[in-house]
Amino acid sequence: MLDWTAQATQSAPHLIPSVEATGILVGTAIATSFGWRPVEAICCGDMVLTFDHGFRSVTGVRRVLLWDGRGTCPAALRPVRIDANVLDNTQDVVVLPEQGIMVESDAAVDHRGDPLRF
Repeated sequence: MLDWTAQATQSAPHLIPSVEATGILVGTAIATSFGWRPVEAICCGDMVLTFDHGFRSVTGVRRVLLWDGRGTCPAALRPVRIDANVLDNTQDVVVLPEQGIMVESDAAVDHRGDPLRF
C-alpha cells in the first residue's frame, strides 16, 4: 500500500485522481545529517544529503495517498521492485514507475565519458 494521505473520490474511493505519481515511497531510507531515516520521518528544516550540493535543508514536505490498497493497483502507480545487487544496491529498493535513478557505471564512462547515468 502506498501510505500517504489525501482525499478519495466517491466514485472510485481506492484511487486519487489528478495526483502526479512522483516522490519517494514510505519506508525509503534518506541520508540525513542525523544518519539514515525513513522518508516519512523527514520534516521541513531537516538536512538531507543531495548528490550535487551536499546537505541541504528540506523546504517542503507533501504527503499524498495515491492508492488505498482496495482493488487492483493501477499500473501507473504500481511500485517497481529493484532486487538487491541489480544496480549494485545492497538491498531491495521499491520506487514509483516514473522515479529517476542515478547509477554509477563504468559502461557510462565508456559511452558518455561520465560515470553517472540518470
